[in-house]
Amino acid sequence: MLETVPPETERVKEGLLDKKILGRNGVGRWEPRRAIVTKHMFLLAKPSSDEDKVVAPVLDCIPLEEIFDVVFVSGGAECDGVGSDAADGGDGAAGSSECAFNIVTVQGGHNGGRIFSVRASGTSEAQLWVDGYDRRLLQSNATNDTLPLKFLMCVCG
Repeated sequence: MLETVPPETERVKEGLLDKKILGRNGVGRWEPRRAIVTKHMFLLAKPSSDEDKVVAPVLDCIPLEEIFDVVFVSGGAECDGVGSDAADGGDGAAGSSECAFNIVTVQGGHNGGRIFSVRASGTSEAQLWVDGYDRRLLQSNATNDTLPLKFLMCVCG
């Protein structure tokens, strides 16, 4: 899988999301991640301070054909403070859950059925990520698209 983020020309969508990381004590905390969608992968990388000279390491790689579903989370994850744990003290217990969603991977794939919990900076941003998945999946089914593009996003300005 990829070790660094792909060149800008290969990126279909990207943005800043938080990923929920479970600590050894079982308590979750939100950490900033740069989310990048290419034609074949959904990547989570370390955020870079200089967007033009990105050599950030890829921390998680999900082949698009292995995404089973993308669903909103009910209960507990806060929208405010994406990129910072300061807003919720790291426990994700306060605020609205409308901007947190799970990316569910297939059993037996690269990520073995793992569920990635992420959140966007607000409900409209989260809706763009989830709707992009739904829209592309419907288009793929309607046109018998054989490429693994289930999570391919439209680039929304």
